[in-house]
Amino acid sequence: MTSTTASIAPHRTALRRTALVAGLGALAAASLLLTGCTAIMNTVHKVHEESFDDHAAAAKGWVGVQTPEWIPAKATEIGNVATNDETNAVITATGGDLPDWCVEMPRQGLPFDTRFGEVGLPERVERCGDYEVVKQDGTWIGWYSARSEGAKPSPGAVPVSPMTGAPEGTFTGASTGATETGDDR
Repeated sequence: MTSTTASIAPHRTALRRTALVAGLGALAAASLLLTGCTAIMNTVHKVHEESFDDHAAAAKGWVGVQTPEWIPAKATEIGNVATNDETNAVITATGGDLPDWCVEMPRQGLPFDTRFGEVGLPERVERCGDYEVVKQDGTWIGWYSARSEGAKPSPGAVPVSPMTGAPEGTFTGASTGATETGDDR
């Protein structure tokens, strides 16, 4: 090795280390920025978002209202995004089976948020209490949209019209005690 080659080799190694450190720093900064952007956007849009590894974790950490009873007991990768006033929610859960009390009905609405995937325009959905639920690629996507100002979802089964799939009669929301009346009596 000549003296010129020997003096260049440490310089190249130092440049590579500097480039590697700079690249890792930029990657870390981008990750923090993206995480921060989600939090900022959630605040701007007045929503909260949670994720859980399994049903047990969801039952312990659910925010806003009681954990919806339609979420399969064996579900994993559970996610929730809901408006801060709980009048709209979208939930995702991977795996498991819906409870027997869910009933196939005509679709009434669509999720207000698509971060868990697009559901398209299904004609029919599983109606699980106040939630409409569809299965896509092994993942359940369920949503709730209030029918009156301030209404919140009931965690379990509620009577629904066999003709329209809309809630029937008067029932009490889980968290507020507020009542909501269906349109099709």
